[in-house]
Amino acid sequence: MAHGNKKLFGTPASYIKPNKGTCSFKPTPQMRRKVMQMTAVGFPMRMIREHIINPRTKKPVDTLTFQRHFAEELRDADDAMNAAVAEAVYQYATSKNPQAIAAAKFWLTHKAKWAPPVAETEDSGKLTIEIVNKLDV
Repeated sequence: MAHGNKKLFGTPASYIKPNKGTCSFKPTPQMRRKVMQMTAVGFPMRMIREHIINPRTKKPVDTLTFQRHFAEELRDADDAMNAAVAEAVYQYATSKNPQAIAAAKFWLTHKAKWAPPVAETEDSGKLTIEIVNKLDV
């Protein structure tokens, strides 16, 4: 039933645009990598989101779009980066590069909550023997 030019029950479903409400934003592999890296090193989500520019609007994506499209990167960033550093530690350890080992230990200690083994003492090559007299005790 219609009252003048208006329908009583609103616009028929066949007149509603099918794409209304859908997001046209498509993340690129570079965007995904940037989100993963920035999340892993501890940048706040607000700051990361400001670096993800929607090519259509030329503005940073909104919070909901950011969370929807980068949920996996936000969730898995620490594990993925810690695994990459652990792999690099192995490569560095086999190449005997002392500077790289120090950097890798720093990352694993502070980001992956790894505890290094008990500190090693430098061996001077001297043997010290202490003789205790039981009568003096």
